[in-house]
Amino acid sequence: MNLKKAVAIVGLVASSASALSTAPARAFDLNSGSLVGTCAPLTAGYYTGAYGQVLSNATASSCVTNDGFTLTPNTGSVLQGKTVGGIKGVGITTNPSDPLTDTLGEIDNSEALSLTHATGGIFDYIDFSFLYQPGVYSDEVFEVASIVANDGTSGTLSVIDNSTALWTVGGVAQAVTALSNSVEGAGGRYRVFNPFGNKFLTSLTLTALQNPLFAANYQNSDYSLVGAQLKSVPEPTTLAGLGIVGGLLVASRRRRAKGTP
Repeated sequence: MNLKKAVAIVGLVASSASALSTAPARAFDLNSGSLVGTCAPLTAGYYTGAYGQVLSNATASSCVTNDGFTLTPNTGSVLQGKTVGGIKGVGITTNPSDPLTDTLGEIDNSEALSLTHATGGIFDYIDFSFLYQPGVYSDEVFEVASIVANDGTSGTLSVIDNSTALWTVGGVAQAVTALSNSVEGAGGRYRVFNPFGNKFLTSLTLTALQNPLFAANYQNSDYSLVGAQLKSVPEPTTLAGLGIVGGLLVASRRRRAKGTP
């Protein structure tokens, strides 16, 4: 390979390396109000309801974030925001006039929240709030969030003490440390990183696991969604550039093998 060809290929490699970039991660955060799109009314403007629950004035039949996530409650319910201990989340309200059987602004064991993304991807993390333990806010159970992916893979997030929960998928559990503890006056917030490995997913269904020893009311499992993020992916132009460089390198090796310059 002559000097000019060598310089050309090195230049291509250098320019491709400098151009190596990724599309921004697709995400939203209801707690900070980041990229929440039409979900914004659920994150500001609150009133204090029965039993001291601090709830958003607004509700929604569904909402879409700036980065293409759609939040949809089960039929007959609405999305509603909630704040506890300085942490905001969004859950589901089904019976606003009966807070004894429906924890307003949270996903109860009889409710389901669908989280879908327009193009899908690999989940970098999912962020939950208001997961507590017995004796906190009248809960009688260690609360458990259940998440089922569109491919049928399921996981659970179970509170085990003041600041720890276990994320379990396929029988394998990993400890998750609270971002806000599961105690009175705090937000019971947990962020689960890489929840479903490298699976490419388009939707999740969030429910709460009911402990059969207790009534199906506010004393059982319930929680809210704070946010989620899909991993960043290489830009198409970057992949194309690297493909061209790779092709040139292969061609160069073949010429050398044949003894041609």
